[in-house]
Amino acid sequence: MDTKNKDKAYMIWGIAACVYVIVFFHRVATGVVKDEMFEAFGLTNSEEAGSLFALLGSMYMYAYMFMQIPTGILADTLGPRKTITMGTMLATVGSLIFACAPHIVVAFIGRFLVGIGVAVVFVCILKIIAEWFPKEKFGTMSGCTSFIGNLGAILAMAPLAYLNSFIGWRNSFLMISGITLILGILGWYFIKEREPVNPVEEMNVECNEWSRIWEVIKKILKDRALYPIMIAYALTFGSTMALTGTWGVSMFQDLYKGISKTTAANAMSFITLGVAVGGIIIGKLSDTMKSRRKPMILFGGMQLICWLIVVFIPMPWIVLNIVFFILGLTATSFVVSWAYAKERHPKQYAGITMSVVNFAGFLGGAIVPQLIGVVYDKLPHDNMQMVWQTALGVLTGLISIAFVCILCIPKEKEVEQENYDFNKLDKTT
Repeated sequence: MDTKNKDKAYMIWGIAACVYVIVFFHRVATGVVKDEMFEAFGLTNSEEAGSLFALLGSMYMYAYMFMQIPTGILADTLGPRKTITMGTMLATVGSLIFACAPHIVVAFIGRFLVGIGVAVVFVCILKIIAEWFPKEKFGTMSGCTSFIGNLGAILAMAPLAYLNSFIGWRNSFLMISGITLILGILGWYFIKEREPVNPVEEMNVECNEWSRIWEVIKKILKDRALYPIMIAYALTFGSTMALTGTWGVSMFQDLYKGISKTTAANAMSFITLGVAVGGIIIGKLSDTMKSRRKPMILFGGMQLICWLIVVFIPMPWIVLNIVFFILGLTATSFVVSWAYAKERHPKQYAGITMSVVNFAGFLGGAIVPQLIGVVYDKLPHDNMQMVWQTALGVLTGLISIAFVCILCIPKEKEVEQENYDFNKLDKTT
């Protein structure tokens, strides 16, 4: 890559990554203002408060999940620039609706629109990386993207708690909608698609794209080697989101008496910071080792140990924060799943391939927090420590299943033997 293209590549990626910051903010923001939303939407004395609040957070995830396949198609056809811009405009509208919602049903609609809007960003960034950077840097750049995005999640922890205490949660989300709009405008002006090496050939691919997309998706869905990694991604990401995005702040306020909301939010920030750092480490490690499976096994095993420590070993709050950081750092095994999936299929279908894997991850991100919401509703609230210990036990069980799935991922040599040949498909279309 020459210096001119290298600078341009980093500039385009940098703008898209800044948009990704707001994606993460929206993803976890509701968990910090849980009590205020319980009061605003009349959930305080509701027997279904846990399920409804979890659904409020999961509306983002469901929208994000259902948009993954369309996002891959949009990234491969319209391109990242138009797709990211349209998405951020819709997210701006959704954030405004959420901030002004008079009833929880309207808040559901706002969150769903936000989810649809921001869902397009990450796959488009992966598409940008695949187009503008060398293959051997894909894992590293994916990890760097995860790091920057997680800064948004950190902003939605203690900083949002502080902001909420000064201007309230509604004004906070109005402010975020304005920032989302500004980032969308920047994306329109600065994000560019790479010019094809062979414009005529590229044009033919685009003309035929819609006729072959369904066949491509069916080929990907028949790739049995992807299913263990998709299940592991869903359970790992879902469990992490159950803590950082929905229940963690309230959970550890009850488990550690006397802990303030800001202190608990700071603890969740340690998980998010760990995810940010871990994304870079595992991406670089994967590229250096020239293996996707080995780093996933290493991180998956360490993460399971961290969850077992949190559940079964009482510890001082300061020590727990350190464990939280390691838990977040090792939760990033899913970062490698995008590279793993991308390398099994041709480059022109990178967006669709990675979106299929992402679909599974965000299905877990939607369902697992709701599962904890059911635990919250079904168990008596006269002993909240028992409620949350049960919830942590459920999450640890899911992480155990995820680790078993990681162990079932085919080795790289097996992956190479199972690669699908799309040449026949291209000729028939």
